[in-house]
Amino acid sequence: MMNRVPTILVIEDEPEIARLIGSILESDGMHVISTDQSEPALAAARATACHAIILDLVLPGRSGLGILAELKAHPTLRRVPVIVVSALAASFPPTWRGDVVEVIAKPFDADHLIAVVRRAVESSLPPDPHPATQP
Repeated sequence: MMNRVPTILVIEDEPEIARLIGSILESDGMHVISTDQSEPALAAARATACHAIILDLVLPGRSGLGILAELKAHPTLRRVPVIVVSALAASFPPTWRGDVVEVIAKPFDADHLIAVVRRAVESSLPPDPHPATQP
């Protein structure tokens, strides 16, 4: 279980889906920042110490693959785990699969999304210097 509140950046242009993802992750104790455009998304990723990024593939202005390429080329952001959540999940290029934690198709299962995000966050966090002791 996570002792620190992870920050998740959601890059999704459909407001209802962005709110749904935010609600699901916030109910699990995560802090969510959402953006619906590619350029603000990249600026938010650079400015925020996010622990994971959820990325749609279809966005106004730039494709999700273009954003993924820029994230993976950035010296710091390349380490942030990316989870693709998209209606186009089936057409995600196999050559890019190594750059993401998982590709999840819309509609998605909330419990599965939480599990994938938790796994991504836990793999990206440094060890807690003050772990909670268990009885």
